Amino acid sequence: PSFLKAVDLQPNFGLAWFNLGNALLEDKQWSEAIEAYGQASSLIPDHAATYNNCGNAFTSQQCYAEALELYEAAVTCDPTFCEAYFNQAVIYNLTGRFLQAIEACHHVLQLRPEHPKVMNALGVALAGIKHHVAAIDAFEKAVAQTPDQDEAWSNMAGTYEILQKHTDAVRRCR
Repeated sequence: PSFLKAVDLQPNFGLAWFNLGNALLEDKQWSEAIEAYGQASSLIPDHAATYNNCGNAFTSQQCYAEALELYEAAVTCDPTFCEAYFNQAVIYNLTGRFLQAIEACHHVLQLRPEHPKVMNALGVALAGIKHHVAAIDAFEKAVAQTPDQDEAWSNMAGTYEILQKHTDAVRRCR
């Protein structure tokens, strides 16, 4: 309600629309969030976070092509906006475009090597192109950096299984 009030009071204030979009995104009101981010981007066209978060709303609806366009717009606005590169990597992994995922992960690693989930995304992409040993290395780094990353543990165990290293797979299962 307070974000709606802010938009009502200042309909030409882009950050009010951005904040409304964030609240709607948090509330899983995807279409309404996309609409609010559209208003924000028309008022503050160089705001990378607006494009990124709008891309997240499209991703939540599995509209990956639209999401990728928005993540690209985000990095065009701000080439150092590593979350947009990370989000691209996730979409590329989901759609089987593993080489592009690896490239996006490398952008993240250049900008923010300590990003908490990038090594898992890199591992998924490496496993996707059948570089299983390198994928395990990436998953090992992911869990060393962020031990509570259940997805990375699971991905590592699955990759060990692919290599028929059953003992390692069981050891890595959490």
